[in-house]
Amino acid sequence: GDVDLIGTYLDKELDKLQRENVLTPLNTAVIRYITDKLEIDEMVTIKVAKYIYRSGRSADNIPLLHRSETSSGEWPAVIGILESKGLRDLPELYLTMSRARVYCSILLCLHPDTMLEEVEQFLSGDLKHCANIMIHY
Repeated sequence: GDVDLIGTYLDKELDKLQRENVLTPLNTAVIRYITDKLEIDEMVTIKVAKYIYRSGRSADNIPLLHRSETSSGEWPAVIGILESKGLRDLPELYLTMSRARVYCSILLCLHPDTMLEEVEQFLSGDLKHCANIMIHY
């Protein structure tokens, strides 16, 4: 289901940042999630806590932030998990991307009634060069 897919995505992204040394002691990765699903929020919290324990990093280096907590913030790496119902939610996508300075990866979870073609067409332009954006439908 959604929880397993998002968990797999999160594990891969955290491991990738560790392998590529994006997460040095001076750098911070942000896990930024937007969801109304409590089970996803809980899974993200657990996955990040396990990663922090496994990697020996400080919890301060990988904050879990809601969109309302990111105003004017910048981090070298951002991993975003966003729910979207279509183009009207794309300002959230831009906001998430604008927080990243070096690396940005976003899992865009589309609502079942979203026009997939509309979103794919929008993302196929210059935006695809700014972040690694994966769509889950």
